[in-house]
Parts: sequence; C-alpha cells; structure tokens
Amino acid sequence: MNNFNLYASGYDKFINTFGYNSKDDIIIKKLDPKPNQMILDIGGGTGRLARKISQYVRKFVVLDSSEKMLNEVQEDDKIEKYLGMAQAIPFEVNTFDSVLCIDALHHIKDIDETIKEISRVTKEDGKVIICEFDIQGINGFIFWIFEKIIDNSKFIKPRELLVKMEKNGFSGKIMRLPGLEYIYIGKKNGI
Repeated sequence: MNNFNLYASGYDKFINTFGYNSKDDIIIKKLDPKPNQMILDIGGGTGRLARKISQYVRKFVVLDSSEKMLNEVQEDDKIEKYLGMAQAIPFEVNTFDSVLCIDALHHIKDIDETIKEISRVTKEDGKVIICEFDIQGINGFIFWIFEKIIDNSKFIKPRELLVKMEKNGFSGKIMRLPGLEYIYIGKKNGI
C-alpha cells in the first residue's frame, strides 16, 4: 500500500503548518512559466503547486503513485492528473517544457531510472527543478528517522544529484535553502 494514501486528506495542511510551502515563490521564479508551456510535476500529490502555477501555462500535469493524493487534485482545463510511477512516466519523448520534482525524489525507490525518465520526457533546453533534503547534522538525522518511519526514504546528496543529472544530459546548479532543503535547477542540453 502507498503510505501517502493515508496522509492525503491532511497533506496540504501539514505542508502549510510546517512551512514546506515557503519555497514555492522561489520555485515559480526559477521555473519562469510561460503561456505555451506544458509542465510535469512528478510526485505532485494533491496538486498544491498545480493550483499556483497552472494559471501561467498551457497545461500542468500532476503525476503521482498515490490514488488518494490525486483524488485531492482539482482538475480543470489546465490541470490534469495521472496515476503512475516516476520510473515509468506515461508520456512520449520530449513532451514537457519543464519538469518539477518537489520534496518527492527521496520517496522514489529507483532514483537513477527516474532521472533517465525525466531526461526522456523533457524537451531540449527544458528546465528541471528538483527540491530535496540534505540530511546533515542532528536536524538531518532527526528528519531522516522521521522519513524512514513514514516511507523508508532514500536521500541523495546535492553533489550526487548534480553528477546524476549531468550524466543524463542536464547542466545545472544547486541552490541552498534555509534549513535542510536544496534546489537543483537545470536545463536539458541540446544534442
């Protein structure tokens, strides 16, 4: 069973209460959405970011493996939801202008395959924004224990993510956020 099915109804309240939405403005600014673009949000859950970004783009797609999380998504002419796995994204090559994966990569069991899939569905010169946790120090250890209990999470260090993205055709950089979070901001290189 997908653990997030248990948390779906209270997920957005949890995110807002603990301030995990504080980076949303940074993500939107770095994404720089345009009216003709299609955006994919891997692990987009309840569509929290879709509600904030869809007004700026042609289509915003939320992909998640939790049916109950997706039940919280409010679809309209700009927001679509798909039940699926990040390791097998159900879209054609070069479909999306940008791909997001916000606070979700550590829940995905095969990070390497997910990054390959991100590369496959992202258009040339397309943006990728991945937000993750760098679990250092005592706060990182406490967070790691919490995440292990709820979902047996697997964390990737910022430098390791940079290398994996580069191997899959992206150039990018890491932006540190206050606390444990960091954002990878990258672009798919032309061939």
